Amino acid sequence: MQSNFYKAFSLNSIATGFKIITGLIVSKFTAVFLGAEGIALLGNLKSFFNSVQSFSSLGVRKGAVKYASKYQNDTKNFSKLISTYFISILVVSLTVSILTTFFSRNISIYLFKVDKYFKVISWFSFGLFFQVLHLFLTSILNGFSQHKKFNYIQIFTSIFTLIITTFCIWKYNLDGIMFVLAILPGLFFFITLFVEPELLKFLRLIKFLNFDFKMLKSLFEYALMSLVSALIIPPTLIAIRNYIVETDSLTHMGLWEAMNRVSNYIYMFTSSFIGLYLYPKLSKSENVIQSRKYIYDFMKTFLPIISLGLIVLFLLKFWVVKLILSTEFLVMIKLFKWQLLGDFFRIVSSIIAFQFFAKKMTIDYIITEILSAIIWYLASVYFINIYGYEGGSIGYFVCYLFYFLMITFWFRKLLFFRTLN
Repeated sequence: MQSNFYKAFSLNSIATGFKIITGLIVSKFTAVFLGAEGIALLGNLKSFFNSVQSFSSLGVRKGAVKYASKYQNDTKNFSKLISTYFISILVVSLTVSILTTFFSRNISIYLFKVDKYFKVISWFSFGLFFQVLHLFLTSILNGFSQHKKFNYIQIFTSIFTLIITTFCIWKYNLDGIMFVLAILPGLFFFITLFVEPELLKFLRLIKFLNFDFKMLKSLFEYALMSLVSALIIPPTLIAIRNYIVETDSLTHMGLWEAMNRVSNYIYMFTSSFIGLYLYPKLSKSENVIQSRKYIYDFMKTFLPIISLGLIVLFLLKFWVVKLILSTEFLVMIKLFKWQLLGDFFRIVSSIIAFQFFAKKMTIDYIITEILSAIIWYLASVYFINIYGYEGGSIGYFVCYLFYFLMITFWFRKLLFFRTLN
């Protein structure tokens, strides 16, 4: 277990490290050239893009990993899998693209209170199908445990993103980075094929006659989970951001959003590794005892590393803000204690909650997601009214503390009971 863990950990760490480092450099450019208000505007745009992409992907990250792993040596069923997924995401993503383009002005007003960014929304919709197809192909690699190929793609796309994004920020400021955010994810599909042309062999297995309604039914639960996430989490973030603007200021919302970016980089590292290493194992586990062993073994090895990292980050918060942002953002260091505590409970909870996807516990997942989103919004509003934008980070901590307690209770038999009688 330990040797495989550290081998996967090192591969994932390099790829995710590249992604985080390039993201931090982009954040530095954004902070210097656009300031807190620029980061504030980009926050809502990213949340909208994430929502649309998550909805259109039909849960491809989880579903494709599980069934690609299951049908890796079964060509007939694997062809049914990728044919069914391909046709489904084609229909859904094209439909969403048309609707997004048609209502682009309304969406711009919802996100920014003005309609002048409608072209950015339209650009994004044009490449939506290719974004989802990129996620699909890389998820198959993950399901096949092709960690090296998966990580090479991650590294190459990170470097490409850094070059294009920093140039556009420097040359075109806010309009430049909005354009990049809109079109770049769609280009990842072509970059992926350039880095790993062997992925074309998967596409050759796609046949419209292999579309299988039984396979679609089994994938539907992942699609439903993806739909719930798309319709709850990003809109909740947008609502909290808008509330900070209404009750405080756009600048302070930008400070809160910058803190969120730090959390997102932390979660990007942890969730990518959980998805890469733990999720395929949980998907293959044959019983609760085996799943418990995988989760506990993972926690014993992984949580000490993460805990130490969070403590070091808290101690160095002053220098971290100056390094990855600018002196304009130093006032946000008071958010770190709440945000990092929230990050810890978010990470621990996610390790356990991956069982929802591994065992297709759709209804359970939906209930916990809805409850956590409600708590997140209500707690944030309550504390923002008392502490201003700092209340957004307190609300984040309260949300994930609640989520941790809820998930622990939900999986109490898996985690604590030696027998299930």
